Amino acid sequence: GAHAQMEPNGSVAEVKNGRATIYVSTQVPAVTRREVAERLGWDEEQVEIRPTYLGGGF
Repeated sequence: GAHAQMEPNGSVAEVKNGRATIYVSTQVPAVTRREVAERLGWDEEQVEIRPTYLGGGF
């Protein structure tokens, strides 16, 4: 099947003082937090995910 998203994908990260705040279009913020922390080699507590409003999941 084809994937047809309803909103454009994008994210913004603010990184300072050993912490990251990520504004991202996601339906699974806990998984996103874990993946970002793993890739940065950080603890999950150093990463905050702020989901943006989504078009919906169908």
